[in-house]
Amino acid sequence: MPQARRATPAGRSTPAPEPPINRSAIRQIPEVDEPGVAPRSRRRGVELKVWLHWRTVPPGEGRPALDRRGNRTMKKLVGTIAALGLAAAAGSAIASTTVVYQNDFDTSSTAAGVTAAVAGPQAIGGFGVTNYGGVTGSFLYNDTGNNYGGGPAPQMTTFTLSNLPSHTALDVDFHLMFIDSWDSTNGGAGVSPDYLEIYLDGVLWGQLTAANTSGTTNDFAGGTQTFGPGNFVYNGYSDRIVDMSGASGLTFAHTASTFTLGIRAGGTGWQGGADESWGIDNIKVTATLRDQTGAIPEPGTWALMILGFGSAGAALRRRPAVSVA
Repeated sequence: MPQARRATPAGRSTPAPEPPINRSAIRQIPEVDEPGVAPRSRRRGVELKVWLHWRTVPPGEGRPALDRRGNRTMKKLVGTIAALGLAAAAGSAIASTTVVYQNDFDTSSTAAGVTAAVAGPQAIGGFGVTNYGGVTGSFLYNDTGNNYGGGPAPQMTTFTLSNLPSHTALDVDFHLMFIDSWDSTNGGAGVSPDYLEIYLDGVLWGQLTAANTSGTTNDFAGGTQTFGPGNFVYNGYSDRIVDMSGASGLTFAHTASTFTLGIRAGGTGWQGGADESWGIDNIKVTATLRDQTGAIPEPGTWALMILGFGSAGAALRRRPAVSVA
């Protein structure tokens, strides 16, 4: 006896019956390549039954909308995994920096294991609490030599660091002082030029000059003048202070365990003594450490990198899903 059909509650309509299966979508897989057919689906004598519901196929298209959404989701997943792999690889190679030496001639310090030695003339002057262009307290100065008068050659002051940690680069910062009657490259006849020569590991890096008394050229090799022309109350001449932290050439590749910064006066017009001298303060040497962990990534990093690149490669090789005519 047929069962009675349950009455539909008031206000509700009877749902429409499901449409019949579109069996015309069943097709035989050809034995040769054909546009729109995935290679992995080709098997001789095997039918690919594609059951398409009218609500899942947008008008005018022969590919299920669910497939497109799935593809988009898969692409997002692959992209995320690949990005994580790249981030892990990049993150493991980030290098750190550390200050290995600093000296303002009131106090000095070195990183653990590093030794520092100062050689050559190293007279100490001082400004007390007065700040002249970033320089306060004590500073080192050198007034040796007299090229102009045929006297002895100027002597170099050196700062040598030993037992540096494993590193790939150094950054050297300091303030320089051009004290008293400096004559620049286009200064007075016979009394110019006066140079301040900077050496990195024994190699001349640059010749700086200042026009305190004669000439018009001030060449600080990328440094920034922070004081002057003015007077330090030394000998009544104009003086200048230059911050060399902005000189790009003082950040350079370096891997040796020792480093030497050398500074001396030069030029045929250099007179030294009470007439001309130079000073230095606020020395800071920063090392870019060699990344020990980044050279050989940890197993977890390798796994994430391989998964990311592998997924990206699989996505590139993937072909479109089967389409229905």
